[in-house]
Amino acid sequence: MKDRYTGQVRSWRWAFVLCAGVWLSLLLSGRTLVTRDLGATHLPWRTEWARQVKNGWFPLWNPKANGGRPLWADPNAQAAYPGTLLFLLLPASQAMVVFLAAHHLWLLAGLAYLARKTGTEQEAAWASALIVGTGGVVFSLTTFPNALASFSWLPWALGLLLAERRGSHQQNLQALGAGGLLGVSFLAGEPVTAALGLGLAGALMLTQRRSLKALLLLFLGFLLLALPVLLPLLAVFPETVRGSLGVSSEALAADCLAPRRFVELFFPRLLGEPLGDATSGFWAAPSFPWQRYYPLLFVGAGTAALLWAGIRRGKGQRFWLWVLVFGVIVAFLPAWEPVRAFLIRLPGGQLARFAIKGLQLSLLAATPLVAFGFEQRKNTHGRPWALLGVAFVLLIPGFFPEASRSALSVLYPASASALQQVPAGVLRQSLLLDGLTNALPLLALAVSRATGLGVFAFLAAQWPLFFTTHVVTPTKLWAEPPAAVQALPQGAAFVSWAQAAGPAPSPPARTWAFRDALLPDYGMAYGLSYVLARGPDGLEPIRGEVLAAYAEKMLPEKKLRLAAALGAQAAVFNEEIPEISCQKSDGFSVCPAPRVAPGVFLAQRLFPAENLEQAVAWLTAESFAPGADVVLEGIATPQSTAGGQVREEPGSPHHRRFRVQAPQRTWLVVQQNYLSRWKAFADGQPVPVVPANFARLAIAVPAGNHRVELRLETSPYVLGALGPLFFGLTWFYWRSADRRAATGARARNTPATAPAP
Repeated sequence: MKDRYTGQVRSWRWAFVLCAGVWLSLLLSGRTLVTRDLGATHLPWRTEWARQVKNGWFPLWNPKANGGRPLWADPNAQAAYPGTLLFLLLPASQAMVVFLAAHHLWLLAGLAYLARKTGTEQEAAWASALIVGTGGVVFSLTTFPNALASFSWLPWALGLLLAERRGSHQQNLQALGAGGLLGVSFLAGEPVTAALGLGLAGALMLTQRRSLKALLLLFLGFLLLALPVLLPLLAVFPETVRGSLGVSSEALAADCLAPRRFVELFFPRLLGEPLGDATSGFWAAPSFPWQRYYPLLFVGAGTAALLWAGIRRGKGQRFWLWVLVFGVIVAFLPAWEPVRAFLIRLPGGQLARFAIKGLQLSLLAATPLVAFGFEQRKNTHGRPWALLGVAFVLLIPGFFPEASRSALSVLYPASASALQQVPAGVLRQSLLLDGLTNALPLLALAVSRATGLGVFAFLAAQWPLFFTTHVVTPTKLWAEPPAAVQALPQGAAFVSWAQAAGPAPSPPARTWAFRDALLPDYGMAYGLSYVLARGPDGLEPIRGEVLAAYAEKMLPEKKLRLAAALGAQAAVFNEEIPEISCQKSDGFSVCPAPRVAPGVFLAQRLFPAENLEQAVAWLTAESFAPGADVVLEGIATPQSTAGGQVREEPGSPHHRRFRVQAPQRTWLVVQQNYLSRWKAFADGQPVPVVPANFARLAIAVPAGNHRVELRLETSPYVLGALGPLFFGLTWFYWRSADRRAATGARARNTPATAPAP
């Protein structure tokens, strides 16, 4: 028995090595992952982060995206997360693969740790981690590095709370440590995930009848380690898109576990390409009013069988069963308008998007339940004939594709016409592959009980789904700049008003089409700067977003004049602009600005505007002179000044210095997005900073020669940096208290020495 058990443990180790090998194969083959946000924003933002850190600057501000936006204060950018240091050691495309691999493997180990601490055997814990950790939700998380990184810390925090406790001091120390791990989850870039983990940890402690002090220490640990990003985020949040406008109630249902997604729990390919849209292989798109934040939800019949066995075991599973159900409810209920309308009125509800994130709670709860189910089947073997029967039933639809087509037309009436255009061979292949994906684990469980063979069957069935959720491309090919980049001046500031060319036949083709159009932030990876752009995450300054949205409705020639006024050297369009010598490049037109405004200049003419429409009217007028004219709020009539000379000294994006020579009082215009957190000083004395050209900023400069400084207010960053320091001091205090208590207990339990005769 001992040798057999040792062999079982080794099989889990080999299964873990197999998972690591999949990631390693990407690196060794020179490939990278550019799925959705990975290529569009995360790779460009990490490239800018690395550039600033290598220059010795604190990465507080991203000057190249959206005309300037917060970097450190945006959790999605992971600027304060230690794992981002990988991007200093490797090129961004390689570092991203290593980053995702490390956090996926860390998550697998954490899930095993969590299952082990619930009382399961080591082999069952690892089996559950490998099965659940290669399911649809986890593979969906790998398309967002911040979401995966944040989630990877949750099972470790929960497992720590479940660890053996020895006295109140040890419990307090565990609570503080778990809170700290949840704070790291916040730094990793997904606040909603960290908040879900914090709520779950608090609920777990209540079921354990922990003291109020322990609960407070949990929240204190979270707060102290989250402060480096939380405080800067709170400082700028009111002036961001989400802080100013919130989100609509429909944003909760932008992806939720609506009935239209139920079939994906067992048939991940049936509705078409998981990453596809209406033109790139996802035939059911008309039935999906928004997008699928999680492109894959696959649970599978094998996992469901183990989950059911774990639930039936009953003993000690009530808490995890309730969490499983609660997570499903959170993801499911916003599919109904009355529920969305109610939730959006709750405090903080206007900030929430994508109710599907509630499934993260269900995934955590499923891990111990599947582990107990694995033990149950190992000991009793269950009903193998039932498993074989279910496997056979799931294979049947693949042999009757037309009957399946008719059933799907009833389930998805809005997509019936698109379904009719799917070739019978493609539909049959999807049905057969999905049937095999479900049947293979069931067959393994039926013939071998719960053993290493069963785990390898799960991995063989589920890992191919990983590649349906990712666009995998050669790293060298991705590094080659698109044609539009080659047509632009090196390091140019520009605007892209192009749209991806035509319907894309596949998700990879769609990704490349957006990259060729340089939307949204692809150009940053090649040294370009965007002076105006929409999105992508709601944490961009509100003025720039409103101006970009308004500009989308304008004629191309007015768009070009607006771009020039904001500092663009050129703009990218789908069509040429009459009387402008545009360069055609791979289906796009790169049009130079008729007059280029420098990134910094002293204004010569001031024009009044009290609203967006008035500002745009001035900025797009043929008489407006970029680099000399500026639109300001709060002045009654047009004014003239003498301009002057300005020279910028080397410095960081968040702390800029200028030498200014002005014959009379004027305004120094800086082509970066306005936030009230910008502070300016002339020769050390504070001077006003006001919005200019609606979205940019201008600094009041007195007459004469001056040294002008523009810097982002750093007090939230400094105060936030104290959080980890106080966490360390608090940890040291409770650790010392625990040791003193342990020493005192040993002293009291040591028998007295008998007196000498």
